[in-house]
Amino acid sequence: MRRRTPPEENIPLIVYTPFAWGSPPPTQPAANTPVTAAPPQKPPPFNPPEPYTKYDGHFIGAGRDYPLGTPLSAVRGVQPRGGHPTQKIIFVNGVYNSPGSEYDSMQAIADKANAEVVGVYNATEGKVKDIVQCVMDKWGIGHNPAVETLKGTLYAELTSNSQQPINMMAHSQGALITTRALGDVRNMLKEDGLSSQEIDARMSRINVETFGGAAYGYPDGPQYSHHVNALDPVPGLFGLGAMLPAVSPLASAAAAPATHAGAGAQTHWSAQAERAPDPFSAVHGFQEVYLKDWQSSFARSAPQ
Repeated sequence: MRRRTPPEENIPLIVYTPFAWGSPPPTQPAANTPVTAAPPQKPPPFNPPEPYTKYDGHFIGAGRDYPLGTPLSAVRGVQPRGGHPTQKIIFVNGVYNSPGSEYDSMQAIADKANAEVVGVYNATEGKVKDIVQCVMDKWGIGHNPAVETLKGTLYAELTSNSQQPINMMAHSQGALITTRALGDVRNMLKEDGLSSQEIDARMSRINVETFGGAAYGYPDGPQYSHHVNALDPVPGLFGLGAMLPAVSPLASAAAAPATHAGAGAQTHWSAQAERAPDPFSAVHGFQEVYLKDWQSSFARSAPQ
């Protein structure tokens, strides 16, 4: 009589897993054992090589840049080390900054203010071209991608349904970029048919802190806080400082009509020279001088 072979599906499958002698045998996790996810890795700083102009006007966030036209809500900013951010800040850098140096400043702000920080990158093309661009920004002429990004972002925020505060920090030329963008936004809202009072009400959501700013005047509407080192020649000669009358009374008289800190602005004065790689940074450096004793006055709110 012929023997019948059982069907293959009834043959038990035995899997052998080898292991090295002297090592414990492989084990399976016990049932109901929770699996702990690995903590998210912090992205490396954004520090690309030259040419930096390819990033001009880009948002800089955590470990990367965002191309022109990216909405603010799509940008994940630099996070504070060791804490959850309680506010969101837009930072505009000054002259002669690489993306890496702006990123360093953003991280310093994030840690000090416990904030998520988004950068609007003002690209450097060398000291001479940067100074030429400052002159053009002061006169409100020429194309500056950082101005365009900031203008578009602020206009989009002010015409949205959001009521969240818009917190901004600007250093050196960044103050020129900021005041130029704010003036453009004010004009755009006027073209939309809003009255001066309505424009003021909308722009009152904007909180601006400048540090060694190179701008004489700021449009009304936002809440301003200006930080001026009396030894710093940038605000002293080209901003809200007091050096210009002593250097050139004629130039001071010419600049006087345009000098306006903004309605209700507060100006914080200091006189300090700090340790720095060079004499200019010792009186004008953002981290070396201005951020050292700064305390955030921005309203605390969850980042959007």
